Amino acid sequence: MKKLICLFLFSILLSATCFADNISDLVNIKIKNKDADAVILYNGYDIRINEDGSRHSSSERVTRILTQSGREEHADYPIFIDKGKAEVHFIKGGTYKADGTFEPIEKAGINDVTPTFMANALMYGDFINRVYSFSSVEPNSTLYLHYTVDRKNEEGYDSGLILFETSDSTLRKKVTITEPANAKLLYETNTKVTKSGRTITIDEKDIPKLKSEGKRPPTETIGKYIIYTTAKDWYQATHFFKKNVIEATDYENEAIKNMANQITAKCKTKDEKIKSCLRFINQDIKYTPISLGMGSYKPRYATETLASKYGDGKDRVTLLKALLKALGIDSEIALIRNSNAPIHKNVPTIKQFDIVMLAVRKESGRWGLLDTVNLAGQTGYVKVDANSEALILLGDKCRLVKQEPYFDIPNSSYSCIIAELNNDGSADVEMDFLEQGSFDSSARLPLLVNLGQNLKKYINAVGEAFSPSTEIKSFECSKIDDYSIPVSMKIKMKCNKFALKQNEYFLLNLNPPPFKFSSIGFDTTVPEREYPYVLGNNRTAEYKYILQLPKNLEAIFVPESRTFSGKFGEFTVTSNYDKVENKIEYSAKTEIKTNQISPEDYKILKSNYEQFTNDENSILILKNK
Repeated sequence: MKKLICLFLFSILLSATCFADNISDLVNIKIKNKDADAVILYNGYDIRINEDGSRHSSSERVTRILTQSGREEHADYPIFIDKGKAEVHFIKGGTYKADGTFEPIEKAGINDVTPTFMANALMYGDFINRVYSFSSVEPNSTLYLHYTVDRKNEEGYDSGLILFETSDSTLRKKVTITEPANAKLLYETNTKVTKSGRTITIDEKDIPKLKSEGKRPPTETIGKYIIYTTAKDWYQATHFFKKNVIEATDYENEAIKNMANQITAKCKTKDEKIKSCLRFINQDIKYTPISLGMGSYKPRYATETLASKYGDGKDRVTLLKALLKALGIDSEIALIRNSNAPIHKNVPTIKQFDIVMLAVRKESGRWGLLDTVNLAGQTGYVKVDANSEALILLGDKCRLVKQEPYFDIPNSSYSCIIAELNNDGSADVEMDFLEQGSFDSSARLPLLVNLGQNLKKYINAVGEAFSPSTEIKSFECSKIDDYSIPVSMKIKMKCNKFALKQNEYFLLNLNPPPFKFSSIGFDTTVPEREYPYVLGNNRTAEYKYILQLPKNLEAIFVPESRTFSGKFGEFTVTSNYDKVENKIEYSAKTEIKTNQISPEDYKILKSNYEQFTNDENSILILKNK
């Protein structure tokens, strides 16, 4: 009820308030919302695009601080800028204290600070945070900031994506965009737009805060947004970037030629040469993972990256392109959107993409993607989404194609444990482990727990008890090279000191394949958002156990074969106890689809996985006869 009253009050006040006319109306709003740390009372953003593609924008922001946590979060307001392309002009800012007095931001409170994530950067020195520091910030104070930004655009057009939801509730957000006289503004949005002459306006009120959840879809698929551009087509939107890459691909340089020949000296096929070039970049060229948002699109020359031994994603792609070209292998630039958000095909802008790859023709004639850096820090393997597209830059054309990796590597995990339990209580164990797609070294052997007759201790013992007398007999691992995948391990070991007296029990926890969930958050201060949850890439994982029992042991509990299925995929338990051979075979398998599922299906997914991994389906109990 309190929330409804507050929202009703907000609506009445805002309907009678025009921020541009009188800020005092906002400053004097009484907010009694104990569940929020801060509320954005007004956020105004006016964009005017010039004929040369440059942009002048004016921003006004009014924030009410409600708690000490809100003070810590909002007392310093950073603006990420490229000093080489943007000029920021401070108009007015300060703190309206609870007693109504205004304390302005002093000159000493405006500083250029290197962002934390760039503190150890090897390049991009022009990127800084312009930080405005408010003073006298306490609960019930109101922060006001007005500044303008003039930004150059070498591309010759302007574009952007504006999201309306933030981590704080917003009472009102108003956006205006004015197109230049010589170009048409192309845009897509999922909210109401009013148009007057060459200007469009979006005026949203009572915007709830965005829930923080690890596996929710991209913000623009669940909240309100506008994406815009003044580029007339995809060629204009991307040609400057491709031109920069081609200019930096100095494959005729002797250093590039010599290195390409050196690292592929023993290669006979095209694929072997590509793998060797990828291996070289992974092992010898340090990756500098600096996120610049919609920042720089100009890579360094391939020879510079080769000489310095470091580079970001586009630098490494440019070097790879140069090495392949020196070997006579043609490739094209491919742009990828690293999310499940759709590509807005009618709004041509490179800012829809955040990853650059290379595309090489496969024998089938289709384009295969080569990635120099993926999320696991590996090389060559592309975690593609079969439902998403890549934008291939072809000459004076661009083509959207379904994402497909050049090297077809399944995304799967498989482990097989063969254990022979001996009469003296020891166990000879062999483990085969194969990981393809994303290397995960966290695979565990089953816990062999001697619990005596008190099986109730199982609840506290699983996950804590591990034999201190495990003796590793041998360990073999495949060579981890250019992909870090697939990885194959073979382990032989002997587990001692598990001798059982008559009528004592042996309990084995079989550890089904793991699957991580996002938290289902609940925020009482905002309306609930009902949106789909995003699952990971298509992935299959199977853990298999083959246990040969000695004559003195018998299985008194073996899981039943069961399947739990839904739109997300399947969880399957398969088990068999051959009493004649005294052998147990057990398999736990997960098959997860790349998909977005509804909140209802997501709850089913969690429930099914809990059943899949509970004691009834994941333990064996043996008894000494």
